[in-house]
Amino acid sequence: MKKCPYCCSTKGYYMMERVRRALHFTFDDEPDGATEDVADYTGRRKYCRECGRILPREKGGTE
Repeated sequence: MKKCPYCCSTKGYYMMERVRRALHFTFDDEPDGATEDVADYTGRRKYCRECGRILPREKGGTE
């Protein structure tokens, strides 16, 4: 797919991912680092970067 079939944008697409990270603080409420990101969810649907609509799956391919 070279462009969005809805808005004809060629900017590309994005996929959703939800991550978790812990922020560390001292008892004086000062920042003291963070943990690495851990992915809770990684989606497979593609969304247009311009209009945000879900892009149709391409026919003939295996995902």
